[in-house]
Amino acid sequence: AEIQREHPLRFSPLATLQRGFAIVVRADSGKLIRGSADIKVGEAIEARLAHGAITAQVTSRRAP
Repeated sequence: AEIQREHPLRFSPLATLQRGFAIVVRADSGKLIRGSADIKVGEAIEARLAHGAITAQVTSRRAP
């Protein structure tokens, strides 16, 4: 049986960004935000995009 090789960028964070997703981190520390409990209302976040980044202030959050 032939082993199919995965393209090395398939699982890359950069490839994820190219598909329209963002990596969201705390603006003050750069720590990854995995859920709404990781950040408080009023704190700043940075969304890293395929082409640049944006900074925003959290105005509300919802539990999963």
